[in-house]
Amino acid sequence: MPLPSKYGPLGLSKLEQSQWITLGTPSAKKPVNFTLRNVENRIEQAASHHDGDIEMIAMDDPLEVAAVSQYVDYSRHINHATADIDMDHEASVQPGVAYEVIQGNQSYLIIDTNFILSHLNIVNELATLASKYRLKLVVPIAVMKELDGLKNSTKAANESDSRLSGRSIGHLARWANDWIYAGLASKSTVIIGQKMNQRIDRATVQDEAILDCCLWYQQNYSSNLVVLLSNDKNLCLKALTNNTLTVSYRPSMTGELIGNVIYTENVQRYGEALSVHQPVPSTIDASAVSSVIKSTVTTSPAEESLLHQACSTIYDEVQKLTLSVVHRCMESSYGDDLDLLRDYDKNAIVNLHDCSQVFIRFWMVVFQQYLGHGDKPFEQMGLKRVPKWVDVPQTAGDLREFVNFWSEILRALYAGEMDDSQNQALSLLIERWEELSRKY
Repeated sequence: MPLPSKYGPLGLSKLEQSQWITLGTPSAKKPVNFTLRNVENRIEQAASHHDGDIEMIAMDDPLEVAAVSQYVDYSRHINHATADIDMDHEASVQPGVAYEVIQGNQSYLIIDTNFILSHLNIVNELATLASKYRLKLVVPIAVMKELDGLKNSTKAANESDSRLSGRSIGHLARWANDWIYAGLASKSTVIIGQKMNQRIDRATVQDEAILDCCLWYQQNYSSNLVVLLSNDKNLCLKALTNNTLTVSYRPSMTGELIGNVIYTENVQRYGEALSVHQPVPSTIDASAVSSVIKSTVTTSPAEESLLHQACSTIYDEVQKLTLSVVHRCMESSYGDDLDLLRDYDKNAIVNLHDCSQVFIRFWMVVFQQYLGHGDKPFEQMGLKRVPKWVDVPQTAGDLREFVNFWSEILRALYAGEMDDSQNQALSLLIERWEELSRKY
């Protein structure tokens, strides 16, 4: 059947001339992806009201999180063929004598691109909780490069798109990039950028390079926990295969929850560890980095961890007992007048340093009657009295000296203030301390 034409005998009306004529069955209209549109709208709204502060869009819906991860995965796929590989052009770092303080039970969190894009609010919360849960946030080189590429995306949203628009990802990437820059520019000790020499295989790119960053930290900080923050299931699987713990977003997840779980896992693995001075790693030689400046005796990492745990445990137990019995002695000497004493506040006495200052200030009036006429709890340096053994022991020899010193003081104070059952309990504790200290 011939198509109607305005040149035909009947012609076409003006209305018919203005309409499109199609053949066949009309194609079904694609449903609007409301998850994507919701994310797009929230990002655009935040961008339109941007006042210079770093925006942090909270993405609680798993579909929203998946949309960001899919975009990052798509971006990595299309850029894989042209990915630039860093060769050994950077300046070599000379092995040095620089040392850094590694806080006890420190955990290194390696942040993936998709996680910081989706959960900048959680990452920021972790940074504020870093001191409480002993965290350091590491941004891999590969993540910095990806954010730098994504921040310039400008493609607008289209109803037919099955992914987030480049424009929205660009906003998220710029905010993440600004957050990282602010942390690094302020020389934060919490937010760390991976250095060029902190790599095992310099030929790796994208997600493999992020895994490489995890493995470098595992090798060079073998007594610390390394955790990958990523919503990429494949990358998490590779990390778990290499004994790296992973955290992926779940609904209602918060920075507080993540920090608490990571710290608990760290303590369960390594015990209550001490802060130590450790050489700054400049190569991937794990054997050189694992040495800790503590003792002239060489011990294995496992032995060091057990020694640190024993030192910390004994120190805490000695401190608790001393705090309690010192106050008991002060109460016995001053009675109801203790609250009127200017130089003494029970709430301000929180550690062995404070206890030793109480010994020094109230030696003649209170403690000499328990400990005799010597200077057992402190050293007499001319006219100045200096506290002894008030810090956590650092070596096996220090631990034995610490146990001998405080055992003698506690026995004397307990003998004067505590009943037989409490003295017996103390004796059992001291036996355990002595047994532990003799193991090293």
